[in-house]
Amino acid sequence: MSTLRHRYFACTLLVVACGTAFAESPAPASLRDHERFATRAIAASTTPRALPVAEPGAVRLPREITVEGEAMGFDAALEASGTAAWIVLRDGRVVDERYYGGRDANTVFPVFSVTKSMVGALAAMARAEGTLGDIGTPIPELLPEPVAADRHCARIAWRDLLDMKSGARFSEVYDDADSDVARLYLADDLGAEAARTGCEARPGRRFRYASIDTQWLGDALATRLGRPLDVLLQERIWQPMGATHDATWSTDANGRIKAFCCLNARAPDLARFGQWMLGRGDAGGPLAAWVDGLLDRARRGEPYADQWWLLHDPKSGPDATALLAQGILGQFAFVHPHARLVIVRIGEREGEIPWRTLFGAIASANPPP
Repeated sequence: MSTLRHRYFACTLLVVACGTAFAESPAPASLRDHERFATRAIAASTTPRALPVAEPGAVRLPREITVEGEAMGFDAALEASGTAAWIVLRDGRVVDERYYGGRDANTVFPVFSVTKSMVGALAAMARAEGTLGDIGTPIPELLPEPVAADRHCARIAWRDLLDMKSGARFSEVYDDADSDVARLYLADDLGAEAARTGCEARPGRRFRYASIDTQWLGDALATRLGRPLDVLLQERIWQPMGATHDATWSTDANGRIKAFCCLNARAPDLARFGQWMLGRGDAGGPLAAWVDGLLDRARRGEPYADQWWLLHDPKSGPDATALLAQGILGQFAFVHPHARLVIVRIGEREGEIPWRTLFGAIASANPPP
């Protein structure tokens, strides 16, 4: 197993077991998948947000990392682990930005399941507006008809989909070409594929990472709000956060949005999304209560909520909490409110570095002044 060793700070942010193994995809997933599927465009913001460069030394980064028993300089370790893009923000300023393999700030990347966290944010806004109603009330009328007919699935509520507790009979196995997630990813008819899944357990009982939950959530959200997901994302996140470039969202052959994955964007705009989360949605903090609620749930030891991974180190106090959006191949958007840090990593593969440990170590070494 890889180890992480820094010359001047140690890791402190612990990670609750995530319950899902991110192996190589049988598709196989790649950083060119935005060219593989049809897409819908998401327009850049009419009020783009600048990302000014911070003064040198604004954040302390490791000088050296030990990967598979070999000590490497930080930059060499990032490259050797398949990193394509790396950005660190503090207080909305770029303190570190690196690209590898001929990429740059204009390279478009698929961010895979990082997209789930954006869908979670859209749901949070709808909930704050009162559009979703009681999130504990079953919503069979918003699920595919065959799914709603299942005795367990008929009890699924918004809360179950948000927290991945639907009880779906779904195999999230990335090294099996016949798994449910592989079929969902490659489906020409996403609606039919999403409708074939049933439930093996009563909803709400246990967390089990399943991409079908996000697909059902995204479809239900679009139906309830009467707007396509790509339009909602453009209006409620991409525009307000100040994206400087267009993004795209991959679809099936019928134009149905792959809600569980597949936003395609540039790394700096993914960093802007992280900063937007750090600012609780900005403009008066419309998402303040939601973000603070997620951090409280992290402190209580919950591993996952509202389509976000929750990180907390109880030994380091109540402020050692963070939110993490994560996708296959090691796509990450790490948001640490107390340290006022956002870290984005895009990878060709997950690589040998224990990324969550690294992110936590950087946050620990950079407490607010």
